Amino acid sequence: MPCNLRIAEEPDLPALETLINTAFEVERSFKLEPRLDPEHTREYFRKGRFLLAEDEAGLAGCVYVELDGDRAYLGLLSVDPSRQKSGLGRRLTNAAEDFARANGAHRMELTVVNLRTELPPFYRKLGYVVVGEEPMPEEWARRINRPCHFIRMARSLSTTETIRTETMNLRFADEPDLPALMALINKAFIVETFFIRGDRLDEQRTREYFEKGRFLLAENSGALAGAVYVELRGDRSYLGLLSVDPSRQKTGLGRRLTAAAEEFAREMGSRHMDLTVVNRRTELPPFYEKLGYTVVGTEPIREDMIPRLLEPCHFIKMTKPLGNG
Repeated sequence: MPCNLRIAEEPDLPALETLINTAFEVERSFKLEPRLDPEHTREYFRKGRFLLAEDEAGLAGCVYVELDGDRAYLGLLSVDPSRQKSGLGRRLTNAAEDFARANGAHRMELTVVNLRTELPPFYRKLGYVVVGEEPMPEEWARRINRPCHFIRMARSLSTTETIRTETMNLRFADEPDLPALMALINKAFIVETFFIRGDRLDEQRTREYFEKGRFLLAENSGALAGAVYVELRGDRSYLGLLSVDPSRQKTGLGRRLTAAAEEFAREMGSRHMDLTVVNRRTELPPFYEKLGYTVVGTEPIREDMIPRLLEPCHFIKMTKPLGNG
């Protein structure tokens, strides 16, 4: 039967949730709960768009698309079991890509659970490539009965962008890494020169951070691509200096470094991760909010920064529970 495609409206949510949970029943071998509940369905509906495929019998399939500037995220691809292997999943994916492209996205990203071994080959046939891995979010980890992680995949929606397929290795920094680490951080923070003079770090400050906390590094073929700083403070830890080489930004590496920092803090007994961002960096609170952080207040800029300021500014304090205890 031919299917018509349209964007979901609020009255569609109950049937949409039923379809997705039916399609994702194959995951019940490792997942303790249905894929969606009414709260999560409504949360997806608020943040993005569901594309629906309908035929004479009713709802046959759906896919979720969330726009994020020049990138978009595809998820929850679901086809009624009676309509699977009919090409409907491919058609929904193509429609989601067309929708994202029409709204200015140049890249489509998705994640699949590594235990769903049939999914990477399916998406490879549609032009997607594996671009990395990331740990299971804490919210998911509580609902899983087997160790697993996400496989990240992406494809270009334009003819001018190529997708990186390199694998990033994460490790802790050693003392010989400090010069390259300082250079990377200063390069990443050059965007702040409109409100503060000078480099983000000098040799003394780099060493002070190294002695107080830990730097996590992301490397590809021995080249430093990103870094993040973690300072353990009992049941609270501090995250800072998240830096990604400008040539590798918007690839998900910042998200992966943040998740690795959180996992390290969690393993060391922390129950919360705190961070601060300068209010002039207006793009940062929304980025961290997508990773589960919330704004909890403000605080004055550090005294040592004041002589270098070109514009008045302050810190925004954010925090995230890590799920321990």
